[in-house]
Amino acid sequence: LPQFDVCFNLAAYGVRKGDINIDEMIEGNIKFFINILKFCKKNGTKLVINTGTGAEYDFGEKFKLVSEECRLNPKSLYAISKAAGFSLGKAYAMEKKIRMINVRPFCVYGPGENEDRLIPSLIKCALDGRSLDMTLGEQIKDYLYIDDLVDAYIKLA
Repeated sequence: LPQFDVCFNLAAYGVRKGDINIDEMIEGNIKFFINILKFCKKNGTKLVINTGTGAEYDFGEKFKLVSEECRLNPKSLYAISKAAGFSLGKAYAMEKKIRMINVRPFCVYGPGENEDRLIPSLIKCALDGRSLDMTLGEQIKDYLYIDDLVDAYIKLA
């Protein structure tokens, strides 16, 4: 079997609009992660870096700042399945003495992103000379460019 020092789990089901199959969420966000941990334990992998979602946090009040210290309180099926995968994975990793880091990025954008999302919509409208219907801008969002996220993963490894 191949051996490696670090395993990055970026797999997820439920991110794209229309990904609403609960069985696929359980398979992709819970079972798949546990199988990764089992594989890594068997192969002596030194570190597993798992990817969750910022949507796992308790946003409580509207427009509240969220940090890593906030409790988890996911609201969507996707976020609940990611939080469940993390909780089971964390317990399994502790029991089997697998080093694990969990990352919960917010609002990742970049090439290949769905055209319905904010940044691609803004770019498309600007290129077409059209305006885009927007909210009052009272939301607090922390956008993260994909290359910066990749750099963070490399540093974590």
